[in-house]
Amino acid sequence: MIDEVVEMGDSLVMADRHEVAAELERVITLLRLLRTASGEINMTTASTLSRLAATGPRRLGDLAQDEAVTQPAMTQLVSRLQREGLAERRPHPDDRRVVMVHITTAGRRLIREVRTRRAHLTYEVLTALPVEDTAAIAAALPALSRLIEMVAPHLQEGYPLIQVPSKKADVPRNPAPAQPPRSAPALAARQVD
Repeated sequence: MIDEVVEMGDSLVMADRHEVAAELERVITLLRLLRTASGEINMTTASTLSRLAATGPRRLGDLAQDEAVTQPAMTQLVSRLQREGLAERRPHPDDRRVVMVHITTAGRRLIREVRTRRAHLTYEVLTALPVEDTAAIAAALPALSRLIEMVAPHLQEGYPLIQVPSKKADVPRNPAPAQPPRSAPALAARQVD
């Protein structure tokens, strides 16, 4: 079922959002396989370290909620990260009863190394494609960047992703323009220090 027809240049593109969503799921699966193939740490570990690097110290319970795991599971993970020198527990500066989880320099280094290995592997996969396919993927990057910019803040704050209108009549005819997305190179260049 076609959701809408969009004019792009000299051609019309039929946009079936269900098909697009299914294909994006396949891309996500591929990226997960690339993560495994590159010898990376498991996804929960990588996600937890990345979150700590991006947002700063977090309470253990908040980390568990952010990562959608139980608090005992997060306690085990943080204990392992601490033994490996990738994270550490410190008392909260204002309330010594509260323990905060911090990423260490070694944890930041590991995340950078993992991202570098994955980027190299992804590059190798892309070089196997015909130039036209690589160009089509590059052309889709601005739209994917806008999707990330739209959804990521809601996920980080724990809010529902978006409010979906219940009826076609609820959709504004001329919605306000979205904020311009960051360029794909700027997104790719973002590193954890």
